[in-house]
Amino acid sequence: MIDLNLDDLDLVGPASSLAMQPVLTIGTGGDIESDWLPLSSKQCLNGWLPAKGAPEVASENRVGCYGEHDVQLMESFLAGKKPQEDEPYPSLAELTRIGGTKCTSVFHSSDVKGEDKEKALRYWVLVPTEEAWWMRVENGHRFSNRVVHCLVGRADGAKTAEPLMTE
Repeated sequence: MIDLNLDDLDLVGPASSLAMQPVLTIGTGGDIESDWLPLSSKQCLNGWLPAKGAPEVASENRVGCYGEHDVQLMESFLAGKKPQEDEPYPSLAELTRIGGTKCTSVFHSSDVKGEDKEKALRYWVLVPTEEAWWMRVENGHRFSNRVVHCLVGRADGAKTAEPLMTE
């Protein structure tokens, strides 16, 4: 097992908050079976929520943030130190700690809009499964999924037509 150092990721603060939803795994055998989320920085999604059994994100789910949407990507970051090399899976508990700390930090920052965010918003942490973490080769390309995703949406589950993140 690898022990990732939070200092390497510039993480400080609590590993969760009242607005944080239960951590979900992404990848083969995970809560969300997709190998990766095709999202760009601060991308918004409509008709897709991070949840057990959620389908892959389709192109029609990716929308502009000034149109109706369910969630917005807060942050995506690499949890592994060597993305193009084999390295041991750190453990779900360690990835939960790392993802929770980073996502909570972003959620509480000025990057996320709103007053009383703990009551008005909720956020999700998605971490890779052990199988997704391992290096593999497809069509001659080496890849693995060592990315942690943080998404934010309204606590009441309603859609919004405004960005939840600052631009």
